[in-house]
Amino acid sequence: MRHLAAVLLSIVLEACGSDGRALALRDVVQPPPPPTSTASWPNEPAGMTVVSAGSTGWEGVAASDWTSGLRDTWQLKFLDGTRSVGTVESTSIIGERIALRHTYPANHVGGGGVEPFLPVPGSFTRVYLGMYVRVSPNWFGHGGSGINKLAYIRTSAPGDAWSALWVEVLGGGTQTLVPYFVNQLNGGTAGRIPESTLPFSRGDWHRVEVLFEMAPVARARYWLDGVLAVDASNIGGPSSATFSVTEITLSGIMGGVGPSGNPQAQFLEYDRVRVSGSR
Repeated sequence: MRHLAAVLLSIVLEACGSDGRALALRDVVQPPPPPTSTASWPNEPAGMTVVSAGSTGWEGVAASDWTSGLRDTWQLKFLDGTRSVGTVESTSIIGERIALRHTYPANHVGGGGVEPFLPVPGSFTRVYLGMYVRVSPNWFGHGGSGINKLAYIRTSAPGDAWSALWVEVLGGGTQTLVPYFVNQLNGGTAGRIPESTLPFSRGDWHRVEVLFEMAPVARARYWLDGVLAVDASNIGGPSSATFSVTEITLSGIMGGVGPSGNPQAQFLEYDRVRVSGSR
């Protein structure tokens, strides 16, 4: 129920800014250069403890490994059949043959579905997330809301309240997609952080990097193909003296709930997901 409530809240927050007015996209600038053909994590800070190395991507992973609900330290939740996930033949920019894919049928209803997640051990208040991501060339997303979720970083919070920073791309239908965050950190400044104008092109592999720090001042940075797209400070959230990051989830939710309006089947793929942290 907490997850459903969070999804519904996300729809409201993303439809409007914090003052209740609809948010408009900024003018789009030239796209960043494509990532190199060798996997690299240029914005991962030195000295971080690796939680998921991402050194071999999903090579050798059978789709049946995911349907059983466990793959290494990654696990699955929300196995309700509304969205599929599995490994597929898909050559990536870094030359790998296997990718992890969410699939969405035509006229998909957003929200729900299976989500791979990684429990984050320790008491990290600083977490790096790096991953290679691609949406299908015909990506329509959630035509009504323009919301396309890639992942979220969840933190502990008072009374086990919902607390997370969402990593997303914004744009529905044929609109240009751009990177942004949604702040649902407990006690944080709720709503979109749509600071980016960098286009997230359809059909191409992109390297997404995120660095989230809870202290000394809550800050979230988002790099697209090595270019800083979003740098948000003083975003609030649980006190780092007591709370910490608890999990990383590859969410892939389109628009929370409601019809997406996509006229054709589409997909979202991940490769080489890397997670590290420190305090």
